[in-house]
Amino acid sequence: MVELNKMLIAQGKTNWKYILIVVILAVIVGGVALWCSLRQELPYQLPGVKKLEEKCNFSKEINLRKTTQYGIFGDDAFDTVVCGYSVTETAPFCIECEEGEPEIERASIYFVIIDYLDEGFKKSIEEGIEMGNTVNYKDDEGNYRFNLGCLEEGKITADTQSPDYINKETQEAILKSTPENPISIILSFEEHFGRECFCCSLAEKVRLY
Repeated sequence: MVELNKMLIAQGKTNWKYILIVVILAVIVGGVALWCSLRQELPYQLPGVKKLEEKCNFSKEINLRKTTQYGIFGDDAFDTVVCGYSVTETAPFCIECEEGEPEIERASIYFVIIDYLDEGFKKSIEEGIEMGNTVNYKDDEGNYRFNLGCLEEGKITADTQSPDYINKETQEAILKSTPENPISIILSFEEHFGRECFCCSLAEKVRLY
């Protein structure tokens, strides 16, 4: 500090050269600190790369059955559109295992939802999970994974009442979807009595949007 004072005051005169240097250094340090703090608050994104939600488009006009309840447990009939991509998870499973009976390996296919046409549907999934329903779940990134059923020999199957649960075109598009290339699908729900399932899906029909 003494040396700095000597530099700033030489022979009883103010050394403006060193004062200017100190001011410039202070501005540079302050600017760098501000830039670093702003950079931490803003998520990094490569130039020209869109966020996943920006790749979803719900502008196509189609006839959908509307609702205000969004009941997904057989207590409502409606259609909605979601955007996302598929993932497959394999885990042991059985509905009512006898003691000592081995569980069966089940390959479940989930649709990771990144955007919703109807916020009411998103809320309905969230409430179902909070009530303890395990057909769907929320992943570590905060996205809801909607169970579409099982993947058996390259085909999507589900225990539903609908004989035409999913068609070939929709099936192929879902299996090809990725986080980089999400797709939009129509989920249709019907009123029905509760049921046990091995290849579980709360939707009665799935179609490409």
